[in-house]
Amino acid sequence: MAEVKSETAQLLYDLMLRTTPKKVANAALGAIDGVQANRVEEQLLGLAAVLICMLHHYNLSHIDVLGIADNMVYSGDNNNMKPEFKVITKYMKDEWRF
Repeated sequence: MAEVKSETAQLLYDLMLRTTPKKVANAALGAIDGVQANRVEEQLLGLAAVLICMLHHYNLSHIDVLGIADNMVYSGDNNNMKPEFKVITKYMKDEWRF
């Protein structure tokens, strides 16, 4: 049986499908800037906790959201990372210390 989405969840799902990788990458960059000073384990769990809280708040499925995000980050062509997200991974590699 298919899960019934609330009107808000459906609206947000539709909006997620219409946004651009560039806008998503800008939001992601802001998020990683916000956690950069934390230890790696706190960065990972902190970002995951925010995602869980947002999913719960908007009654969204992690499968739907992560699926859309994965499609934003990786193109269909040989599953290569899109340039907007390569910039983020380069920033993390160059600026973050583990």
